[in-house]
Amino acid sequence: MIELRELTERGIQRFESYLRDLDNSKESIPKPDLNVEPFSNTLELKEKIYIDEKKTFKSRLDIGNYLQQKLSLVGVGRENVITEKQEQWMNVWTWLAYVWVNQFVPVRNGVHVVPAISRFIGSSDWRRFYRHFVSTPYYIFSLHKSQKSKLFLECPPTVHNEFMEQIGSRQWIITSTQLVELAYTLYWNREENRSKRGASGKGKGTVRRFGKVMNQFMLTYDIHQMNIEEILDLLPSEFNEWK
Repeated sequence: MIELRELTERGIQRFESYLRDLDNSKESIPKPDLNVEPFSNTLELKEKIYIDEKKTFKSRLDIGNYLQQKLSLVGVGRENVITEKQEQWMNVWTWLAYVWVNQFVPVRNGVHVVPAISRFIGSSDWRRFYRHFVSTPYYIFSLHKSQKSKLFLECPPTVHNEFMEQIGSRQWIITSTQLVELAYTLYWNREENRSKRGASGKGKGTVRRFGKVMNQFMLTYDIHQMNIEEILDLLPSEFNEWK
């Protein structure tokens, strides 16, 4: 176990350099020790938070659940992370991506394949933020809880699925509890505990169409003041097979 830390600017630069060196490498490059000053600092919290740096996650849902439990145990809520010290927590998410980096860098045909840097380095820019390996699972899980989060997070830690891309990239949708519940109602198969087959494709009424239709509705209706049944009734016939 290791005490929760935040990377400094110097630590972030060193982490980025390590990721570049690791990308396309056939050899395992030793991870630099960034758990010391001047590369990182501990947080000033009422109680210390300890993270299991050797923990293995089966899914992004597991990551969100683990972090939600860790933070809530010491009284750190979602509102604290988002509104009070958002910039500092960007550096915490980056540190966590560093700690668990081996789980986020797959080896294919004997070569390390490093995903986009934005998936490791925390950012308050939503265009990059929603792709992060660590912060995204926490933010979604802490808001929508276990069941509704499955649509976006019930996938391997390295997978950024189509539901996350089409809905998570639209901040006004992913932060709406009723619209996320609507998407869950349409596209999640509770019996099989998985998304409905074809829901992430390009056909009629799929999640790709969901985001576009919601954008159209926003121009005419006060969506956030409507309940799920009212929005369901508004959906065009292409969504009937998903209802």
